[in-house]
Amino acid sequence: MNRKRGYLYILLAAMIYSTTEVALKGLGGVFAPMQITVERVLIGALFLLPFALRSLRRNAIRLTRSDWSYFALLGFLTVTLHMSLLQMAVLHMDASATSIIYSGNPVFALAAAHLILHEPLKRNHLIAIGVELIGILFILNPAKLEVSPRGFAEILTATVLFAMYGTLCKLRIPRLGGLVITTFNMVLGGLELLALGTWMYMRSALGAGPRDALMVALARKTGRSAGVCRICADILVTVSGFLLGGQFGIGTVISALGLGSLINLNFSLLHFRPAQVHQENIAETLRYLRS
Repeated sequence: MNRKRGYLYILLAAMIYSTTEVALKGLGGVFAPMQITVERVLIGALFLLPFALRSLRRNAIRLTRSDWSYFALLGFLTVTLHMSLLQMAVLHMDASATSIIYSGNPVFALAAAHLILHEPLKRNHLIAIGVELIGILFILNPAKLEVSPRGFAEILTATVLFAMYGTLCKLRIPRLGGLVITTFNMVLGGLELLALGTWMYMRSALGAGPRDALMVALARKTGRSAGVCRICADILVTVSGFLLGGQFGIGTVISALGLGSLINLNFSLLHFRPAQVHQENIAETLRYLRS
């Protein structure tokens, strides 16, 4: 019964996910790839979060530091890298070609399961791989297909990463369950994209946003790291909003504490010191526009 239910879930997921490339192609002309990724991931994560927390309580599961590291790794692979590359590939290739190449991820999934989980490669697996590759080549017809080398590299890398994600999920699904893993890797992956986005726009030195400007001011005054100051700024904003009658939930807490921590990690790895960067002010911008 469980096997039949599993096949049903796979079929439904494949049917729903098959519309992704078409939807992304339509949004690609309006939003940037990273923006689409952040919004779809965080919206999905916030929707799933209550169910994931209920699952943890019902099964009396306490998340360990190892679990959070595991979620961070999965989030980086599937959200930060895989989803961003998928978004970019759709912009550089036809949605149909992207979808067909992406459907080849079971080939890489079998290889990853063999190398990481030591699952045996059976004869029927090899036959299925051969049939799938022949089918992909037959549908695409490489002799007549015009493919962007950049787009092909992006979708191929995204396909490999998604196969690795599915394989790594199996390591802790028996203890945590698929819902918990999916939710928290989306949360951390989305926050990682926000942290990278903060680095990208702040290094341009065209001016910081209000909350990031407060972060930089605190870093300069106190000598603390930017991440710690961002956590303080987020807590200050959260408390101020609450005192003014606003509400906050678990997503607010995760965002306030998690984003600052990831900003700290990313800025350290990238050797970026925002307190040492002169951000262009409005007077300088006006002088530049007049010149």
